[in-house]
Amino acid sequence: MEKEHGFSFRTVTNDEYPALPFIEHRQIVEKKNLDVYLHLEPYIHTEVKSADIILILFAGEGKRWKNSIQKMLDKSTTQQRIIFISDYPSLDRNPVRSNKHFIKDPSRNISYQLTLTKIDPDILKMINSYPNSSYVDLSAYIDFFKDIPFHNDTLMYYDGSHLNEFGAERFSTYSGHKILESLKLNDQ
Repeated sequence: MEKEHGFSFRTVTNDEYPALPFIEHRQIVEKKNLDVYLHLEPYIHTEVKSADIILILFAGEGKRWKNSIQKMLDKSTTQQRIIFISDYPSLDRNPVRSNKHFIKDPSRNISYQLTLTKIDPDILKMINSYPNSSYVDLSAYIDFFKDIPFHNDTLMYYDGSHLNEFGAERFSTYSGHKILESLKLNDQ
């Protein structure tokens, strides 16, 4: 993306919860997850405070993180752009185990139940109430997932809730322009 569009990213992430500043420690129940957050917390605060553009992949409806989101938005500067990006569909089972190969096996008639969690309307209203904040809803591109977990008969998931490299590349090509539109700062 850096070569094509002239910018690069720094990321702070983990597997269990969003890398948001101001998460109340009591919200992280498991000690191992709290230990990870306590380790990442200074980096999260530093990155959020210094970033011009903050992208947050928003898995789930967000109610649990409402206070953290509110504090982050309240402490953001008018020069910062905060973009929340919805999640993409997850599956009820691991397609790698079910399909047994990365190419679609037409002899295996496997159906998958999709889950696409919508953002809580109150969280969306809060995000939209800040002029430097916006929400990109990737569910607008649900037709990309019409043959889920495959794209052109090639597996695009590496488990039930994560795209593999192939899927991520294809989906970014398909939907990346929407995120790039949100990055434009001249509409503030």
